[in-house]
Amino acid sequence: MHHDASPQSPTPLRRAHRRRRSVVGGLVEAVLVQGHLDPLLRGIRGIRLDGVRLRCRGGRRFRVLGSLRGEALLLLQVGFGLHIVDRMVIQGHGFSSFGVDVSSLPTPDDSGKGLDPREAAMTRTGGGGRVRIGVSGWRYARWRGDFYPRGLPQRRELEHIGSLFPTVELNGSFYSLQRPDSYRRWAASVPEDFVFAVKGSRYVSHMLRLRNVEQALANFFASGVLALGPRLGPILWQLPERQRFDAELLESFLDTLPRTTAEALALARRHDERLQDRAWLEIDADRPLRYALEPRSDSFADPSSLRLLQEHGTSLVVADTAGKWPRFDVLTADLVYVRLHGAQMLYHSGYTDAELREWAALIRGWADGSGADDGKPRDVYVYFDNDARGHAPHDAMALSTLVADMPS
Repeated sequence: MHHDASPQSPTPLRRAHRRRRSVVGGLVEAVLVQGHLDPLLRGIRGIRLDGVRLRCRGGRRFRVLGSLRGEALLLLQVGFGLHIVDRMVIQGHGFSSFGVDVSSLPTPDDSGKGLDPREAAMTRTGGGGRVRIGVSGWRYARWRGDFYPRGLPQRRELEHIGSLFPTVELNGSFYSLQRPDSYRRWAASVPEDFVFAVKGSRYVSHMLRLRNVEQALANFFASGVLALGPRLGPILWQLPERQRFDAELLESFLDTLPRTTAEALALARRHDERLQDRAWLEIDADRPLRYALEPRSDSFADPSSLRLLQEHGTSLVVADTAGKWPRFDVLTADLVYVRLHGAQMLYHSGYTDAELREWAALIRGWADGSGADDGKPRDVYVYFDNDARGHAPHDAMALSTLVADMPS
């Protein structure tokens, strides 16, 4: 798409460039370019303009927020949602820290609160519950040059995640036992208030099927999970589709799980020879541990299952799976754990603005207690897993701003 202006009759777009060039130069010029072209771009995705990649769903406000090692993060606000457009090198003009905000510049629409995307993704409601919104995993080739700036080294991708989100779901721990050095490196890549949700080992959930798991749990906790320290968040146990509810088995498994980091350390000390010389057996403080269970059989809707989860303070995951597996909306703990795998096509489809607004209302209600039968506020952790086509981070940012903008 090209928009050539006649030199004899400058367009409003080019006049806008001249008016603002002396103030902040190319950085804001790019914002104005997009701002004036927005009516033409509405509903179009993937347009390139002057080297800037746009992802548009229809929206009108634009902002430049923050800097990270000499780069400014250029964001396109789509409705209430923030979508990363690109990183642009700052060339002076006094921009050196987070909080650069050009939302007051003339644009077709000046609505919205202009929240920092990371602050929006970590909302505390008036009722006291905290909402953290992030993505499931971060190493995806499809995200490079789109969500991740072109040329960003892979070793800095988690750092990029940490600059925009307050949480991420760590998936590698599901497939194999990770190493302490990896956990320590991940923890060092993100801010102090960042939280990792850790996916429990599939050896426990899919191979042992929750039976005789003491040794496997000892190895899991000795592998380095505790090296995350204060950044360790909820631990997710995803069950296979064929795993049906068994009251005795579920109760035994929940009883075996350590409830504090001190208990987890004691269990980790019982690791076997597979972790010899590579176990992490330290904690910086004794903290409570939280768990979430994601079953994929409707048999877990049994009242006995719900009662066991409630008695053990374990969250029954609210999962959107495009209808492939059952969705449970029963709150069984002081934590609500939400996994959004895709509404129309599992792992592939993005969420529409209407769908995101529905989720935002649910999340806000769970967090402030207005959407809970007992009226109690809860912490809500939300992870987008519709990563196959790169939708997850963009949907997460859009939902974050929707939740933050809702009245308390």
